[in-house]
Amino acid sequence: MQTIIKPTEKSLTSKLHFVWENIELSICLICMVTMTAITFVQVIARYVFLNSLTWAEEICRFLVVWLTFAGSAYAFRKGAHVSITALADRLPNKLRLILDILINLVTIFFFVVLLYYGWEHTYQQILNGQVAPATRLPIAISYLAVPIGSLLVILRLAYDFFKMLKNLKAEVK
Repeated sequence: MQTIIKPTEKSLTSKLHFVWENIELSICLICMVTMTAITFVQVIARYVFLNSLTWAEEICRFLVVWLTFAGSAYAFRKGAHVSITALADRLPNKLRLILDILINLVTIFFFVVLLYYGWEHTYQQILNGQVAPATRLPIAISYLAVPIGSLLVILRLAYDFFKMLKNLKAEVK
């Protein structure tokens, strides 16, 4: 299990590094703990007090959306997404690195498109003022997970992209 990295210094750089290293994991942990607590309370309310909470399912649904997109960014950070590497494993190092860079660029493009349309949809929900039926919370809160999650993925992939370019330069020399 991944642990949260603690900042060792008090400088702004170390604090930014702390946030950079822990943002996705923190979002995932907050979502999981909150969902677990709400679900536990819901079960107790339903079976012990015979009165369920009308808002519990809705909040948990919002949290699942956030967990999905933050978890996706975290999986990119860890290199944990499923990939088929049968062809890439047979390529020489330089060609494999070039292929990885191309795949990275295509994935960045996909998430830029997802970020754009996710923000467009979220913004439309903000303008419409649509609210969830049970909690009366703005629907935009759950939709905001799409552009924020996409942005986190883009930042992770861009970071990896520059590391791959550095490795390619070293491979060429």
